[in-house]
Parts: sequence; C-alpha cells; structure tokens
Amino acid sequence: MIIPIGIDNTIADFLKENHLQHLALPFDRVITYGGVSACIKDYFSAFIPQIVGQTKTRQYNVVFPNDFKPHLFDSDIVNYTKRINTFMSILDTCQEEIIFCRKSHSLRDCGISVNDLADAEELDRHLAAKYPQLKYKIYIFQVCTGCSMRATSHRVFVYKMPEEELGSYLGRLFLSSNPLGDT
Repeated sequence: MIIPIGIDNTIADFLKENHLQHLALPFDRVITYGGVSACIKDYFSAFIPQIVGQTKTRQYNVVFPNDFKPHLFDSDIVNYTKRINTFMSILDTCQEEIIFCRKSHSLRDCGISVNDLADAEELDRHLAAKYPQLKYKIYIFQVCTGCSMRATSHRVFVYKMPEEELGSYLGRLFLSSNPLGDT
C-alpha cells in the first residue's frame, strides 16, 4: 500500500491516475508545509479548519487550496473526517507493508516548509512506538536543490532528483517489475 503524505497532490495524483490508490486519504489534496507527524500523533485534532473560508491550519501548517470554501464547508468537514478515519483505520489494521511517500518542498519554498527529513523521522519514531506491528517505509523524493538530506532511520529513504523527473521516477518505482534496474 502506498500512502501520499505531501507536500502537495503530485504523488496522490500519480497513484490515482495509475490505479494504485483507491481510497481518499487526508493528505491527498492539501499542501503539507509541515506537521504530518504532528497530525498523526494527535489524531488530526486540529487538522480540519473550524471557520468557514479558512484554508490553512496554523498548528500543522497545512493548506487546503481547493477545499473549505463557504459553499462546501460542511460537506468538506464530512469528507475529511471520513479520510482521517480511513487513514487511522489503515494504521490500526493494515497487514501489508505501507510506503509513505512525500515529495519534498521545492527550492522556492526552502525555508517556508518544516524540515521534510526531520518530520519524516519524527513520523517514523511515532509510528514505531504507537504501531509496533506496522510494516512501513517512508520515502522522501527530494526535489529541492538547496537542501541536503541524509536519513538516520533505517525506515526513511531519501531519493534526490529534479522535480520534472519525479513522475517518471514514480513510474519506474511503482509500475515497473524491475524498478531500480537490478538484474
């Protein structure tokens, strides 16, 4: 199972277009400048905006560019509550390996976003403690040329690439029978 965790909808869109994700999950349509680990740690308690027209949560630094508009506010609350419940159920019950995927911030957002690697490693610590039976990896696709990331966790992997090559890399990784070119 592959679960997108931000920074934007690039990975979620790829998964849906290639029929690799059939569930709606909380990070699919948002911009996660930070706070993914905090969202999961406190069960998304401040994830859903509470004010009509509010499109950003300060506690997690998550932006909802297409949701929580006045005319759809109540239905968006219902939809995101379902997405959160589905996500938490997966953490509680999933028997297969989960690959959490995050596209890093880009160079233009360098300094705005929380440290992608630090948040991924915090997520790893939380998942390991709270869900010890969960089998997972966390992939960060580093597209920012201004940062250097080196994971210290054995479950966090950083793949550096130009942003324009991310789609083809995802295709090789998730659609190919020989994703890394091994023979």
